[in-house]
Amino acid sequence: MAGIEGAGSRSRHPFPDVLATLIEAYEDKHYPIEAPDPVEALHSRMELFNLARKALAEVIGSSPRKRA
Repeated sequence: MAGIEGAGSRSRHPFPDVLATLIEAYEDKHYPIEAPDPVEALHSRMELFNLARKALAEVIGSSPRKRA
């Protein structure tokens, strides 16, 4: 069995890495995902976890501004 290619070898085969790179390039080209607006991302996260603006103030150290 020592003659079987790769048997007992600790080296990795490059095929999975090449395939992953090709898939990533295809997805980037055909299905791009743009970065979200930071404020919208924060609002979505707060909504997801049912957090109020007060909770954000406790984390960042300031209170929310009052709307006019």
